[in-house]
Amino acid sequence: HNKKGGNFQLRITHGELEHLLCQYSFFCHCSKGIIVNFYEISSYNKETFLMSDGSRVPISRRKAKDVQDAYNKFRFEQLRKEICE
Repeated sequence: HNKKGGNFQLRITHGELEHLLCQYSFFCHCSKGIIVNFYEISSYNKETFLMSDGSRVPISRRKAKDVQDAYNKFRFEQLRKEICE
C-alpha cells in the first residue's frame, strides 16, 4: 500500500526488498510478507500497528520484542530531533 492508494508491482523477492528497505531505521519487517514504515504508524500494541490510513498490520509474535525495540528506538530518535530543533 502507499499513501496514494495504489500498489506497486516489483520483480524482486520479498527478501531482496527487505534488504533494500530495512537498511533504513524507519522500515521494519514486522510479519511474514509485511514491511512497515514507522513514519506511518499512528499507534501500536504488542500485536498490531495501527497505520495512518486506519488499517491494522499484525506483528509476528516471534518478532514482537525486536519490532517493539526497533520502533521504540525510532520514536526516541524522533523525539531527540524535535528537542534539538
